[in-house]
Amino acid sequence: MTYVLQDNIPAPEARRAGRRPSGIKYPFADMSVGHSFFEPCEATAEKPLADVQTAAIDRLRSACGRWKKATGAAGVQFRVDVYTDGSGNHFVGCWRIA
Repeated sequence: MTYVLQDNIPAPEARRAGRRPSGIKYPFADMSVGHSFFEPCEATAEKPLADVQTAAIDRLRSACGRWKKATGAAGVQFRVDVYTDGSGNHFVGCWRIA
């Protein structure tokens, strides 16, 4: 097999194991104290609601930590917890508290 050398083809941006940066998926950079966002959680035949909520809490807490470390956002604090609205819909919410 022979290879052809080519010039001036830009290299793709580096990716980490196929994951996109947490700042793109979640709006941490846009949040001020008092802002929040919610991820819906629904039980499935394979996973009960508690397992779905635990996985979402772990995912959001990890994303918060990665974002804080990547941006050097000292003093920024988030709280991640379960939330049920008045209609009985279940969510995991992320609140900026400092």
